[in-house]
Amino acid sequence: MGELRDAIGGVFYKALSSPLEKTCRLIVVLLAAPLLGATAFGTFQFAGALTGMLAGFTELGIAVSTTRALSREPTTRGSVAVLGLRLRAASALPYALLVGLSLLTLTDTSVRRVLVVIGAATFANTVVDYLGAVARGYEDFRGEATLNGARAIATATGALAGLYATRSVMGLAVGTALGVGACAIVGVLLLRPRFVRDESHGAVTAGAAIAALREALPLGISGLLATLYFRSDVVIVRFFSGDAEVGAYSAAYRIFEATMVVPATIMAVAFPRLVRSQPGGRGLARLEGQLTLLLLACGAFVGGAVAVADHRIVHALLGDTFARSTAPLRVLAWGIPITFASYATSTFVIARGLERRFVGVLALMLILNVGMNLVLVPRLGGTGAAWATLVTEGALIVGCVLLIALRGTRSARGDAP
Repeated sequence: MGELRDAIGGVFYKALSSPLEKTCRLIVVLLAAPLLGATAFGTFQFAGALTGMLAGFTELGIAVSTTRALSREPTTRGSVAVLGLRLRAASALPYALLVGLSLLTLTDTSVRRVLVVIGAATFANTVVDYLGAVARGYEDFRGEATLNGARAIATATGALAGLYATRSVMGLAVGTALGVGACAIVGVLLLRPRFVRDESHGAVTAGAAIAALREALPLGISGLLATLYFRSDVVIVRFFSGDAEVGAYSAAYRIFEATMVVPATIMAVAFPRLVRSQPGGRGLARLEGQLTLLLLACGAFVGGAVAVADHRIVHALLGDTFARSTAPLRVLAWGIPITFASYATSTFVIARGLERRFVGVLALMLILNVGMNLVLVPRLGGTGAAWATLVTEGALIVGCVLLIALRGTRSARGDAP
């Protein structure tokens, strides 16, 4: 009963914060896109996609690894959390170098400036993500919800204030950076006393840092590959079709992305319990099956609703100037149940500790996604990118299921993992 009560409480807090986050992001898109126009809005989305990809090279799996370590080792929570925070801070330098190198590939000065500002916002976002991962590892879903909700409000407020003060993409970028940066600073200051209080249970040493990085690295590579295949489509669309097509496709994708609040809420709450479950036990398989069926049902309902009303959604939210967003949104809508299910199966793989093998699956998904984008985007623009996303998500489900089944077969035979 205690675990059931905690689970219900976790779902409640996630159900409050996740919709708030998605709603705030969607509000910014819905207000910024018509005001800026497809081209300027595409520039903003391109900067976010590129810096997100660069951040993936330096994240190193620290956030997910910390959540898992905290779930497994409650007696050393303080040292684990402090160590992860220090590693997160140390990654700022290599990330800044990557952003600097990317500036050399751009010729438009205004795009460069936006990229620098959004680059700072992206790093601040990774800090907040890490703090949320710590709260989740403590199973403090209320604290995580408060942190994420505060970030959503602060970022949206700053972004809209900058947008309406300057009526420019640079104003939108600066406002975004100020909002999320302030949240990251306040979050560290508020949570650090808790880390320090618990740190006496374990020491933070160079050896501990190396061990933590060794364990987190497969998660980091998995996260990087996932980030690349989720965000590379924007870069490819811009290369072949320009900023205006990026703006139209990104607007559709943001509407699609808003529906991911459902699997994000359910799987974030279920993750610590999945980690603690016995990998070979029937209870884990039953829980995984129930979660998959639940998300498939939710995805079918949401995806069907979006597909039926795609044109009306685009017209009502974005206006006639974004009519080109309808075609990619229709494709993405039919992919919603598939994406819900892939969200679940990917979480199962990480909870079972199969991230090293998961790297191979994600590498194949990246090759598939980039290859399909390179073939489809020159012909279909953003709609081609949407089709690439749908097919890749379906293939990811197959890869995860095969990975789990293969591990189960080897465990039954007594083979080493």
